[in-house]
Amino acid sequence: MILVKIDAIAQAYAADPSRRAATAPQGLDNLRTVIVSGMPIVFGTHPYNDFPHYRGGRQPYEGNGQLMHIKGKRVCHMMLIVAYDDDFTEKVGAVRIQNRFGNRWGKKVFVWMAYDA
Repeated sequence: MILVKIDAIAQAYAADPSRRAATAPQGLDNLRTVIVSGMPIVFGTHPYNDFPHYRGGRQPYEGNGQLMHIKGKRVCHMMLIVAYDDDFTEKVGAVRIQNRFGNRWGKKVFVWMAYDA
């Protein structure tokens, strides 16, 4: 039941980019405030199908745009935002995310993800 509700909320936000918390100006301000206070942010997402194979790198992860499915259903995945960097590259800000796929995933369980990924 909860997954259906989360999925419905995710669809509503995906349909209207102005409602995306992380990409709206006040959303980023709120994210910065929480992170600076020392608290991580728990979030759920529908990851892209290349996400489990990410092995780290300096560029922020942006994904391949193809949602991951298992047995015909979209995968939901929970992670933590633990840091942010508005100037990660010259053109892209990013959040640092902690994942639970094990130490071989990402850069020792972490990934920098572009704000608009």
